[in-house]
Amino acid sequence: MGLRGRKYQKVASGGFSRGLQPRGASAADFYALILALLVLLCESPAFASDVHLAWDANSETTLSGYKLYYGTASRNYATVINVANRTTYTVTALGPGTYYFAVTAYDTLGNESAFSNEVFTTIAGCEYSISPTTQSFTSAAGTGTVSVTAPPGCSWSAESNAGWVTITAGSNGSGSGTVQYAVSVNTAGGSRSGTLSIAGQTFTLTQSGAGCEYSISPTTQSFTSAAGTGTVSVTAPPGCSWSAESNAGWVTITAGSNGSGSGTVQYAVSVNTAGGSRSGTLSIAGQTFTVSQEAQYLAYFAQFANGSQLVSSIILTNPSRTETATGLVQLLNDLGRPLYTSINRQAATDTIGFTIEPLGTASFVTDGAGDLSAGSVRVSSNVPLGGGVRYFHPELGVAGVGESAPLRALMTVVVRDGQHGLNTGIALHNARASELSLLLSLRDLQGRVVPAGSASVTIPAGGHVAKFIDQFFPDADTFDFQGTLAVRSSDSEAAVAATAIQLGSSRGEFAVLPVVAVDPLAEPSELHFAHFADGSELRTSMMLANPSSSASACVLSFFDDDGNRLPVPLEGQAAAEGAPLTIQPQGAALISTGGESSLVSGSVKVTGTGPVGGVLKFSSRSLGLVGVGSSVPTAGFIVPMTRSKSGQWSTGLAIASTGAPVSVSLTLRNQQGKPVSEGQLELVLRPNGHTARFLEELFPNADTGEFLGTLTVTAEGGTIVGTAIRVGFEEGSLATLPVTPLR
Repeated sequence: MGLRGRKYQKVASGGFSRGLQPRGASAADFYALILALLVLLCESPAFASDVHLAWDANSETTLSGYKLYYGTASRNYATVINVANRTTYTVTALGPGTYYFAVTAYDTLGNESAFSNEVFTTIAGCEYSISPTTQSFTSAAGTGTVSVTAPPGCSWSAESNAGWVTITAGSNGSGSGTVQYAVSVNTAGGSRSGTLSIAGQTFTLTQSGAGCEYSISPTTQSFTSAAGTGTVSVTAPPGCSWSAESNAGWVTITAGSNGSGSGTVQYAVSVNTAGGSRSGTLSIAGQTFTVSQEAQYLAYFAQFANGSQLVSSIILTNPSRTETATGLVQLLNDLGRPLYTSINRQAATDTIGFTIEPLGTASFVTDGAGDLSAGSVRVSSNVPLGGGVRYFHPELGVAGVGESAPLRALMTVVVRDGQHGLNTGIALHNARASELSLLLSLRDLQGRVVPAGSASVTIPAGGHVAKFIDQFFPDADTFDFQGTLAVRSSDSEAAVAATAIQLGSSRGEFAVLPVVAVDPLAEPSELHFAHFADGSELRTSMMLANPSSSASACVLSFFDDDGNRLPVPLEGQAAAEGAPLTIQPQGAALISTGGESSLVSGSVKVTGTGPVGGVLKFSSRSLGLVGVGSSVPTAGFIVPMTRSKSGQWSTGLAIASTGAPVSVSLTLRNQQGKPVSEGQLELVLRPNGHTARFLEELFPNADTGEFLGTLTVTAEGGTIVGTAIRVGFEEGSLATLPVTPLR
């Protein structure tokens, strides 16, 4: 009981304890034995397993020896040791725990006394503690120390359970000591934790991440109306998780909807069949990726007809140098419903698919059979196209018109000569998917609404209406009329596509005329016409309109092939290099050359103080008439080209520079857009210079006897304008062909 370092304590001597029976001998003999007090001398250090015991010697002459008893329960001894005549004994190899000890004496006859007094001791094990038990670090590298507390002689070891923590000192020791360690930099975005095992204890380390900062590349992407795919790269530290989701129903994540660290996201964009462009977003790693998609290109031709020998030819060109055009041609009747027609000698249909190679062309020709049916044409494509419709009737001749862009408001110059059977009509197409109400007003040349010159019309979704001015305004005096027709939508949507038609009583008096935009107002202050001709019974008329609300003062300038100003006699006027005129708001002016002099040709420029639009009309007694809209200056364009030596028609092309000297390159191509042999030409045009030639004159060595293809024209040094006219060598065989800027 008094343990380490204490002197032992004795209880009163007196032999065996009274009341305890001797073991294995008579009482008399047994009492003769006297056992002195058992004491615990000392114990070795708390972690040791040796216990030293001593007791008083017995003086009996019959004493033979002593037995030492011990166990882990009081008075319940599991072990006995015969120690002979020794009065001290050391018990070794004891593990941690509490032990109880007692001794007996025995004589020569085998008699054994009762147990002496009982002593006990507790042997402690090696108990370890560490301080601290946890440690936190920033993402930077660092070091630390852990203190170990243990009894002397208690050995221990330390090891790391995390690859990013290294024991630098104190990997093992005895008794109290220290462990030193080092933590590496955390380049991952997320935090991490790990442990060290030290003296059987767990030391926990946590280290914050470098911070999950995300970036994506690119951040935006544009697509044409066609379906497409794309990839976004995600940059993030290791261990930083992220996800990606689409916020637009037309964009689908195909791979990489989630990830960790740097990675990629793949997505797919569906074809845009909507009427306008669209944009949407993807949320990627907390960043916004924006996808924009062009509207499916839609072209409208406000007038289409077939039957009663009237044949319509839809001509499309692909101005793209790299993209193949795919799409549909749809024919619609007055109610906006399918108009079934035989195209290219195939069974009647309302929809025709097409594929046009870069810089190529395609034609869709009706059969002219059956009763006359009319409507409009809608062309949808993945890329912008150039296009036109050419009409032919054996009694009327040929006419051609380009596409009609939807507008909110428009105007056209109109003429009616009831005595000679000349009249002007307008075809209107509703480009939207709902009913459209229009307001029409007939105005004189000064822009004033004439009596009974107001009307309204409602067109079904996708529908069409075409009438002459006396049919739209039956109560107005239009028997002998010159003026303008204005059309305005009742709402703000640009949805009305239109084209004007001029028709006479004889073959060749058949022309389709472009309209002038009023809203949105393009506000051109300068118009360019790539070709005019006067003389030898060929005359040029200009129908100019002022779409604005203010008067516009204009000057007409004529230029010859060398770009010099050219005096041209106008009807009722002497020849002059420039012709000034003023056009009233919503009014018009009609100017015509004399046509009686020797043939001269060149280009025309109209310069105004305000917006002006117009049409140039060629007329010939032998060939008929044709209307040509103004041209937009460009660095290059494409036109469809056709020639039939046996059919006696060809295509003429006029090119004019718009103010600077230019080098012009011409390349003749087949229907697939491939250059043809001997189909290249280089020209130089002076400032405001001009040239006009037929296909066979441009490329005399190319095989153009029976030709259908395209011609691309590019300019260096400035911009150019162009006009293409299909010319047949019989009455009523003039028709314009579309001129489309290259993409």
